[in-house]
Amino acid sequence: YFLVSKTWHNFPYFKEPIFCQLMIEELKIVKRLKKFKLFVWSIIYDHINLLIQPSDEFNISKIMHSIKKDVSRDINYVLLDQYGIEGGVPESHLQIGFFKSALPVF
Repeated sequence: YFLVSKTWHNFPYFKEPIFCQLMIEELKIVKRLKKFKLFVWSIIYDHINLLIQPSDEFNISKIMHSIKKDVSRDINYVLLDQYGIEGGVPESHLQIGFFKSALPVF
């Protein structure tokens, strides 16, 4: 499945290298936990692209939920720590709206 997940209002969060690194680390963790194959990925300023094959144990929805929930939480911590922006860590507007729903492209 080729998945594209956009940031909320197309905001360019991934211009910040630390947010890219958080996404990469989250992909590594979720790949191990949810047991999916990750063939190709790219991070663009306002979205991510993934080419994955889910296992029988976890579907695309569960995989994307884990990635989006955890990276949003981590970005919120950085925003709070570095910029004093409060979003209600660990729950926030980013967790709710950081990514639009991932839709498989066939």
